[in-house]
Order: sequence, then C-alpha cells, then structure tokens
Amino acid sequence: VPIAAAPVAMTENVTFEADVLFDSGKSELRPLGREKLDAFMGKLQGLESQSIVAIGHADRMGSDSSNQALSEARVNTVTSYLVSKGMSPERIQTSAVGETQTGAATTDCNDANNKTNVACMQADRHVVIEISGSRTAQ
Repeated sequence: VPIAAAPVAMTENVTFEADVLFDSGKSELRPLGREKLDAFMGKLQGLESQSIVAIGHADRMGSDSSNQALSEARVNTVTSYLVSKGMSPERIQTSAVGETQTGAATTDCNDANNKTNVACMQADRHVVIEISGSRTAQ
C-alpha cells in the first residue's frame, strides 16, 4: 500500500479591508460598525501581518477644521476598539484626512444640511482599515 505524501504548507498573501460608517457629526461606533470590526478581527487568525492602516474620513458638511477633528476622532474610536479586542496599538498606523477625500459627487449632494443631503453623504463618513500579510495555507 503506497503511503500518501503529507500535504505541503504554502504561504499565501492576504489583504483584508473593513469600512466602518458613522452617523453625521458623530464618532461613536454604530452596532453595525462593531459587527464589521469583530468580523475583521476574526479574519486575522493565523495571519502574519505586515501592516495595519486605519484612515478616518468626514463628509464636507461643516468647516475644514471640524471635519479634520471629526475624522481624527473616528479613527481613534476604531483604533481603541481594535485594541480592546486584542490588537497591539503599536501595529496600527493611523491618519485622518477630514473632508479631503470625499466620494459623494458635489452635484449629487448639494443641498443644505438636511436629511436628504445627510443621507447622500453617508459613504463619506467612515474609517477604512486595511491589513496585509501572509499565512500558511493548507
């Protein structure tokens, strides 16, 4: 009876991304944001991480300085949550870009500060987390 060869372990490169949304003018995590971060942390099992980057964003309502502060508060909230779940704070690089990298087109979201405009700009109120690394594939 021939003996089967043991499976060979191979290293695979992996990149994960999470995008956590926030309410207008707020930096508190929403329940869905906590769920996304928990799922993100679950994907990290067995990953030899190379880099973890978290970038805070804000929509363009309000002043440049208040949006910069808000994006900083959002990235700090996400970082604190990840650290509370066991991630080492030294491994996380953060930045906050305020309203400088909005995605909502000005022609699509050009009303005054009202419900329609707040909803239109939802995608701009977020923190993006990216991690890349490698793990042994079986």
